[in-house]
Amino acid sequence: MKPIPLRELRLLGVAKRWQIDYTLSQLDSLEPVKGWVQAQLSGSELQVSGSGSTLVELCCDRCLKTFSYRLKAHAEELIAVGSNLDSGLNAELDGAVESLDPEASFDGDQWLFEQLSLQLPLKRLCDFNCSGIMVNQINHEPKAVDPRWAALGELSEKP
Repeated sequence: MKPIPLRELRLLGVAKRWQIDYTLSQLDSLEPVKGWVQAQLSGSELQVSGSGSTLVELCCDRCLKTFSYRLKAHAEELIAVGSNLDSGLNAELDGAVESLDPEASFDGDQWLFEQLSLQLPLKRLCDFNCSGIMVNQINHEPKAVDPRWAALGELSEKP
């Protein structure tokens, strides 16, 4: 979807709703993002809500294998609209965290991308019981040690 100027949203007077069924350029996903975004401008606040899901490929933090992860987001947000907002804080707009200039545009794709990105797991595990990188322990023969490091090996053997 292309960004829509806030003045056009104001003229509509009702909520504008977009259906999403395509890939977002900022999000590297295995399938298109499916969902919706709705925005309504009333007074000095932009009420935005939306939902989306897609499949992404992540790398496991323990074993370094890639795995598929279903990414889902549902969010509602209140965005302050005004040119003279005090650092985004205004007594009239309780709950507004962000602010937009009245001459700006609302980019629904960017908003949905941000909501999906917030749902990415901090600890990326392919399985809850992932054991990590498996070391091949078939060959138990001691490897030749560089003589320059031999003294360190002797220190670790002493009690």
